[in-house]
Amino acid sequence: MEIIPKIPQKHSLVSSVLFFVSIAGFAAALGGFWLFFFLEARGQGDVERLTAALGAGKTQEEIALEDSVGGLKKKLDDFTGVISSRKDFAPAFAFLENAVHPAVVFSSVSMGSESSRVQLRGTADSYVSLEEQLAVFKARPETRSVSLTDFQGGESSGVSFQVELEFPADFFQDTLERETP
Repeated sequence: MEIIPKIPQKHSLVSSVLFFVSIAGFAAALGGFWLFFFLEARGQGDVERLTAALGAGKTQEEIALEDSVGGLKKKLDDFTGVISSRKDFAPAFAFLENAVHPAVVFSSVSMGSESSRVQLRGTADSYVSLEEQLAVFKARPETRSVSLTDFQGGESSGVSFQVELEFPADFFQDTLERETP
């Protein structure tokens, strides 16, 4: 028995949509919570594992690689020291290129790294050509002294000779030292 009859209520479309959207939002919030909880636990495990690896020290492979790199660095430093202490012989070749007589042929060149001397062995067409070559060497401002140390032969086969040129001490400086003011 009903005294006052109730009219069945109808829900509007907007309230139905809002209800389902709120249910979906609540489910998403719960899912996000569990996802972040899982990711935080996993990240904490990674941090602990990396901290343990850092605290454990270097592996044998890392130690071997560091020793190898250290050895290569030492060799490179030694090589750098050797290269920086060597003399630059390029100025002697530039000098010879500009000062050689056309009738003279040099067969060997000997340069010492300790001295500023160059020994040349060669052949001239004649004694006159040899004398002209020696005069050219003596007239050049680069040479400190010119000495004919050996000669032999005749006019028909040419004159074999050995000459020694002495240059100033800074003539064979390293190219970088010469260019730096």
